[in-house]
Amino acid sequence: MNALIVEDLAIVRAGLRRIIELRWHAATVWEAASLAEGLARLGELKPDFILMDSSLPDAQAAEGLERLHAAADGTPILILSLNKDLTFAQQLMLRGAAGHLGKDTTGEELVRAIERILTGLKYVSPELAERMLAHLEQGRSFSTQPHERLTAQEFRVMLLICEGQKPGEIAAAMRLSPKTVSNYRTRILEKTGWRSDAEVARYCLLHGLVAGPR
Repeated sequence: MNALIVEDLAIVRAGLRRIIELRWHAATVWEAASLAEGLARLGELKPDFILMDSSLPDAQAAEGLERLHAAADGTPILILSLNKDLTFAQQLMLRGAAGHLGKDTTGEELVRAIERILTGLKYVSPELAERMLAHLEQGRSFSTQPHERLTAQEFRVMLLICEGQKPGEIAAAMRLSPKTVSNYRTRILEKTGWRSDAEVARYCLLHGLVAGPR
């Protein structure tokens, strides 16, 4: 059993490692303190599963997940997050997460989640599952939010706008031309009805699409 933990806090990594090693005594556990380190590890190693913090120093939420998922070559990724907002969890699952778990969970539930994703299934906490069912019973769709109309690239631009990055900075981060970024921004506003970057930021924070202060 091989595992990769992508989490910036050393004390949290140590706790996660201990839980894994208590359940799987022969486990090899690798650690990364940032998305960049996690991506570098994936270039060298092949874990059976990945535990990823939703808020890393060099990436936020869905943006970091998309990049890790693309490099993981099918390895299941379980997201650990302080944010248990339904829309936030849904977005991560749509972007490739095998599961979502609150960071206030017990070690027993973490083991259950890992065991489930190792079989190829998805995992959400019982609390979140209940809220999803209640959502459906009320006749509400999971695909009616404005950000659901965006492509993956538009979604990433939206997150970077929320972080306060300027068009030139976004272009450099995404390796695009400033004109392309401007076109993405225009399409984001057209698809969602937002009128300014401030409205973009308010929406992202309100709906938990980026993590708040830790």
